[in-house]
Amino acid sequence: MTPANALDQAAIFQSLKKLIGNWQGTNEDGQWVGVRYEMTANGTALVENWTFHNQMKALTIYHMDGRALMAMHYCPIGNQPRLDLKHRSADGTLAFECVSATHLKTFKDPHEHAFDLKMNKDDTLYRSETYVETDGRLKRNGTLFRRAT
Repeated sequence: MTPANALDQAAIFQSLKKLIGNWQGTNEDGQWVGVRYEMTANGTALVENWTFHNQMKALTIYHMDGRALMAMHYCPIGNQPRLDLKHRSADGTLAFECVSATHLKTFKDPHEHAFDLKMNKDDTLYRSETYVETDGRLKRNGTLFRRAT
C-alpha cells in the first residue's frame, strides 16, 4: 500500500478520465445502480452522477486541491462529505476517506465515510462504499460496474 503523500495524485486524477461514459452494475444488496462520468469546469473536475434502483440520485465530484486528489460527495441523505485519497493498494485500488463534511453534526451521524475505487483490466469498475448507519455502525456495500453500451 502506497500512502497518498507518496503518490502522483495529479496523474491518478488524469487516469480517472478513462471512466468517462456510462456504467451499470448491481450492488451486493442486489440493487441496480447506474453511474455516468463526465468532465466539467474546463477539464478540472470529474463528475460522477449516480442513479439508484429507486431513481434516487447522488453526485460525487473529483478534483485536485493543490497536489491532493479529493472527492466531494453530495449525498441523498442530505450531507456533503469531503473524502481525500489516502492510499493506493498494490492492485491499484484507490482508497478515499472522509476528512470533513458540510451539514453533518458529528462523524457518528449517517454519512459516506469511505470508498474504494478500482478500474479493472477487463473494462469493469469496482466501487465499494462504507457508510455510517443511523445506529453508528459501519456498513460496506460494493458494486461491480460494466460499461453500458
